[in-house]
Amino acid sequence: MKRDYIKRIARSLLSIILCLVCVAGLSFSWFRKAEYSGGSMQYTKYLMIGNARAEVTTYLGEETSRGSGEYVYNTPVDSSGFEVTGLYPTSRQYFKTHIENTSGDPTDVMSFGVYLLGIRAPRVLAKHIIVNVTSPYNVTERFPIEENAENSDPSEIRTLERVCFVDRVTLDPIDPADTDEFGEPNAQNNSVDIYWSVEIDSAAGNECINTAITLSSIQLQS
Repeated sequence: MKRDYIKRIARSLLSIILCLVCVAGLSFSWFRKAEYSGGSMQYTKYLMIGNARAEVTTYLGEETSRGSGEYVYNTPVDSSGFEVTGLYPTSRQYFKTHIENTSGDPTDVMSFGVYLLGIRAPRVLAKHIIVNVTSPYNVTERFPIEENAENSDPSEIRTLERVCFVDRVTLDPIDPADTDEFGEPNAQNNSVDIYWSVEIDSAAGNECINTAITLSSIQLQS
């Protein structure tokens, strides 16, 4: 009888242990799925555009002569990401992003927002970065102010997820039949140029010299 009692106790303990294992497994699975789902949603929201009908090219601004204040934009940068180097207080690097509706369908009107994604820089530099858009709209964006930043590693990389250049742009497709009396194409609303810059403010110290800013890419979001 004592043996039967011990068996019942053992079976009860085994059942409790199995139940706890199942509950823990379900909880862990839910947690892992929720974490992955959230990361996936963020990735989709910021990066995936799925639009092959637009051509996006960003050009580096180069001053025509020292101190002239006039810039030409002939050198394209890597569309998947590029670095801004040679920085010092009050320095500024200019860019032009050209976006064109390349669809051959005359009814294919495009409407989207334009974003600069993934600005990454060392903490010592990040707080001094200013992103300016001057055309077609004026936009100024900075890294959020950090609390207790004095206790943080100045070389640690900070990331500004995105900057909205233009909230909404509408571009028509090229219409080859839209020509003037001489057969030349009329001006069409099939492209836009966005002029912007990355600046280091005057409060930056010498510790910002020889650091770099990484800019991930320009993305269109419907």
